[in-house]
Order: sequence, then structure tokens, then C-alpha cells
Amino acid sequence: MGKIIDITGNRYGRWTVERYAGQRNHLTLWQCRCSCGAVKIQQKSNLISGQSKSCGCLKREYLDNYPTGNQHPSWTGGSWINKDGYRLIYTRPNTYVFEHRLVMEEDIGRSLKENEYVHHKNGQRKDNRLENLELWCTAQPKGQRPEDLVKFAKEILKQYGASHDTGTD
Repeated sequence: MGKIIDITGNRYGRWTVERYAGQRNHLTLWQCRCSCGAVKIQQKSNLISGQSKSCGCLKREYLDNYPTGNQHPSWTGGSWINKDGYRLIYTRPNTYVFEHRLVMEEDIGRSLKENEYVHHKNGQRKDNRLENLELWCTAQPKGQRPEDLVKFAKEILKQYGASHDTGTD
């Protein structure tokens, strides 16, 4: 074992060395106090190299003050195209929604139901003009008896309305 150089009182980042804390696996250990008040044992080599600058409070402060959303330096306007070619729009922190669904919801004045989908008429997934979108419904009855089909048709007419008079009540 070589001579230990006393580093008591030295500052390394936010650490102030308080006292020698022994050795483990040929590493010199020191008790240090962070400027925030936390006390931890640190390896001398980590202190001197700058690998350990604080107890973690430095990173927490950085992340708390790091800009997010439209304040982030890499902000590009709040939209991106996914791997399938659909445009997603930033609506609130950490939330992106498909643009074609937003356009349709705004047009019909309500949120889409689970069984409703928006279809691009021309097949271009980035073309989210209202005239290129149409609402599709995938709900279907479990049976195929005529009375089931009539009941289902009435439910659809009630839900979506009829574009012309069908003569049914």
C-alpha cells in the first residue's frame, strides 16, 4: 500500500472532501459532502477525473430547467411522419395524435369512437385535407339473421343519420 495523499477540504465539482474513508479493492475512498448537503463515499479517482461531480442534484437541476415541447431547441413545429407515413401532431405535453383523426373529429364535432376509422380516399397518408378523408365504421352484427341486420341498420341510421329518406322507422 502506497502513501495516501490527504485531499481533505478539497473541492471537486460540488463535492467537498470531509475525511478519509478507507480502501476497498485498491481504491482510495473519501467521505464527501455535496453542496446540497448529501454525504456519500466517493472514490478518489472519480473525484479527480471529474467522473463524479455531485450526488445527482446537478443532473436533477439540469433536467428540471431543460426546455421541453415548443421551448426545446430541436422543436420543429410539433409534427412528424411515422414509419407508416402518417403525420402525427403534438397536442399537449408528451402526446401526439394522428392528424387525419384530428381533422375528422373537428369536422364532426366529437371524438371518434373505437369502431370508427378515417380513410384517405387517394391513398396518400400525408394528404389530410377534409375532402380527401372519409369516416369508416367497422361495427357489424354478430349474426346474419334478417331481423338482426334490420336492427343493426336502424342503429347505424340513428347514429349517423340518413343522407336521404329510406322509408324505414
